[in-house]
Amino acid sequence: GAICNKWGRQPAIMRNALVLLAAYLALGEALTMDQYNDTMINADMTSLCKAMPYMPGCSIWWACSASKVSGAICNKWGPLSQICSTAEGETMYKMPGCKDYLQVCNISAGPLNTNCEAYLSKGLPPTAVIQANISGICKSSYPECPLCTSSSKFCKNYTLDALSTLCLKYPTEDGCTPWKNWCAKGVGTIDYYCKAASTSATPTPTPSPSSPSSP
Repeated sequence: GAICNKWGRQPAIMRNALVLLAAYLALGEALTMDQYNDTMINADMTSLCKAMPYMPGCSIWWACSASKVSGAICNKWGPLSQICSTAEGETMYKMPGCKDYLQVCNISAGPLNTNCEAYLSKGLPPTAVIQANISGICKSSYPECPLCTSSSKFCKNYTLDALSTLCLKYPTEDGCTPWKNWCAKGVGTIDYYCKAASTSATPTPTPSPSSPSSP
């Protein structure tokens, strides 16, 4: 019967040893940063953004692909880190598409590998903040407000692009503060998202009166 199964006859210590051996072998096969190539990163990004296209990391990824933004923010590690890292407040690291990133960056072992977080866009509002801010701004029923028909936690139309559109038009709204902070710290050329923020934040200098000419 079941009691005669070969595993039933093994001492507990042997079973534990086999579990530890399996874990050791799994660690030995862990990806390295060199092995995690562009094809794999693109596959993970495709998976992540198909599942949750409203994540700001996906907005950045698509904007980079369309040459709407540029610079360090568009490094292959940038959008992926924006989704899978928790350094800027995002909480999506449990998604299947983050598995390789987590392994390569050794997040469970402590601080992020510097190569993994080097291309994060500092201050970029995470998904939950963007969703909450758009919801708050749109209590005023602005015509630019995107439609939300979702009964789930997130609205698919509440994206970084939507927040930028609203805040470019209504920058005094409280919900625009995280967007303004991000624009002030912007890495790369992000005028696509922040052009009004950059122009309104810096007042036009008043010309100095001309010095009288010497006789």
